[in-house]
Amino acid sequence: HEGKLYYGDHLSDEEMKTILKYYGNQDAIEIASKWLHVGHVDEYLTFIPSNKECGASLVAASPIEAISLLTQVDGSTFDSYGLPITHVGFQNALDRALKDPKTQPPFTFESFKEKVDQKTGAQETLDALGFISRNITIERIIRRSVEALVEGSACLKDVVTVPQIFNDINGASITTLGGTTNMLVLRDHLIIPEPFVEKRYPAIDVFKKTITQKLGERLGSAGKVHFIDTTPYHTQSGEIHCGTNVIREINLRFQVPSDGNP
Repeated sequence: HEGKLYYGDHLSDEEMKTILKYYGNQDAIEIASKWLHVGHVDEYLTFIPSNKECGASLVAASPIEAISLLTQVDGSTFDSYGLPITHVGFQNALDRALKDPKTQPPFTFESFKEKVDQKTGAQETLDALGFISRNITIERIIRRSVEALVEGSACLKDVVTVPQIFNDINGASITTLGGTTNMLVLRDHLIIPEPFVEKRYPAIDVFKKTITQKLGERLGSAGKVHFIDTTPYHTQSGEIHCGTNVIREINLRFQVPSDGNP
């Protein structure tokens, strides 16, 4: 939004980095993306127009927020969401993991304690702990990237999180239940991947309600937040932003330096 470039550390071509910085982006910001299966920064971050300071807000995925929302759905079963854990084992392990002060969760999980079943099997607990640990680690990675972008901006202050969970694939991470940050921005309207939790269980609309409320507030109207079925992209490890683009008016003129060489 300020004309400043940011790219993922998955970009290993040093010559390309040099070229990008040479053409007006000397202060380009590198953020983490190697942890992702595909490796694109738009899998967990994006900018949207906003009524907040700087005229823009940074939208960041939050796996902890997603876990928080899912566990507050009465009667839900997490094996139904395609996660590698069962409902009871998940909540038991989540409660244990988030008691560790090192996790520093940004939400309150006290309500989970009432749902914990002490008969949880050992394997379920191990599976759940691994899943939770992975997503807590991802939450930290995302926060560090957010901090780098905010610190590198002249005026950006507003950061809004949206629920998004990640799963393991061949040692890397990929979104599950829909990559909500991988959206398409059309002026002040947002086209957002339909959360798969709602697609499978329409009555459970916690993700959509949360996303609509947060982003609609910044756009000035919830009517500017639109959801679309991205199954063809999602099954190929992508979402709507991966398969679309927008033609924009460029208000900057780029010129080749007089020496003709980057």
